[in-house]
Amino acid sequence: FDLKMIQESALCINGAKSISCDPRLKETEVLRTENIETYIFPFLVTGETSSGLVPFSSEGTRSRVASSRSCPLEKGVEISMHKSKSLEDIIKDAGSSRLDFLKLDVEGLEYEIITGSRDFIGKHLPFLFISCYHLRKDFNDIPLLISSINTEYKLAFHCLDDMGRDIILSATPPE
Repeated sequence: FDLKMIQESALCINGAKSISCDPRLKETEVLRTENIETYIFPFLVTGETSSGLVPFSSEGTRSRVASSRSCPLEKGVEISMHKSKSLEDIIKDAGSSRLDFLKLDVEGLEYEIITGSRDFIGKHLPFLFISCYHLRKDFNDIPLLISSINTEYKLAFHCLDDMGRDIILSATPPE
């Protein structure tokens, strides 16, 4: 469930922009391929309506918001403070005013980000690909939340691994 998957998606037409966040970066990176421009911002996306600092832990390839109730940290794990911004502010920072496609895999904060961005999502009605495997309740709560934003979203679950652990919810907006 990565950038390559999004870039190869049929949703990526010539001139499309892809926006990603990685708080481990020091500055914004821009990657260009033949059909898409990808902006990777050095901060976390949050469900908050304002910018701020968020405690963050990065252990090898695993990273998470340190205060997340979904991922309690073990003792001795190093925590650093990282900038955070709302989904709407991140899109504005990329020089865009619209949202066509949203992929979220944020270690259990998916529900909070969708809740904080519900008006913005409701206005733009993007295609959604949301991880629903970090918390058991997300499997039920996230589809209900998306349906509360627009009842005409078509919802489907997809399993990305052979063990049935990586569950993604796709939400196709009404035509």
